[in-house]
Amino acid sequence: MSAAYALAAAVFEKLEGAARRLFGADNRVVAMIDGALPDAHIRALNHRRSKLVRAVLWQLAGLVTGTLEVWLALMLLGHPVPLWHALAIESLTQAARNVALFVPAGLGVQEAVVMLLGQALGMDAQVSLALALVKRAREILFGVPALLSWQWVELRRWRRGCAREAENA
Repeated sequence: MSAAYALAAAVFEKLEGAARRLFGADNRVVAMIDGALPDAHIRALNHRRSKLVRAVLWQLAGLVTGTLEVWLALMLLGHPVPLWHALAIESLTQAARNVALFVPAGLGVQEAVVMLLGQALGMDAQVSLALALVKRAREILFGVPALLSWQWVELRRWRRGCAREAENA
């Protein structure tokens, strides 16, 4: 464990040094790099192991839940698959969405990955597309009410603030 930690230590400082050698120390972009800061944050995270373990467990719970969602959706669509197929679809879909973080809500990315993986695992294109739409529908079903309730709470808070300002004026 300590050997792996020693190898990974100061990764960003090493990258900063490589950038300085490649582009020169007087380069404006290189001058803005502070490799020690992310390394310090990583070391701080490593010292809070209980929080790190909890975060990993939450991520694992999300992956398991998503896998069960894919498995159940495909079973209800009349195309049962082994659990490991569902795990492959869910994990690679999440990976693709994380890589394409610049695409809002992964629109199109998630659907393309589900279509490709579904066909690679022997599913019909219609079943793959239906699965992609089921996954998107879940996001809409839970996301829209959550956003609306958040706006409602913020509107109430704003109105209370306006009422207090009117009383104080």
